[in-house]
Amino acid sequence: LKESNRVQYLNNLSTILSSRRQFIHIELNEAMVNNHFSEIKSFLIELKKLNVMVGVDQAGLHFSQMNYLQDLSIDYIKMHG
Repeated sequence: LKESNRVQYLNNLSTILSSRRQFIHIELNEAMVNNHFSEIKSFLIELKKLNVMVGVDQAGLHFSQMNYLQDLSIDYIKMHG
């Protein structure tokens, strides 16, 4: 998400889901994370402030280093099998 869209998205999400944040899980595709790492990292920091759970989907589908997972504040990964 672009910076301006991201701020608006998070504000809307916070308002709509204020009492149900613990039930919200956002999954990001591994390829998207690898291709837009710095933008994704800052987006995840903002999501974690809202107590939204974040996962990476299709991990292992593409040949890539997995050490990026240590730099992100994710709650779970879904392995491709």
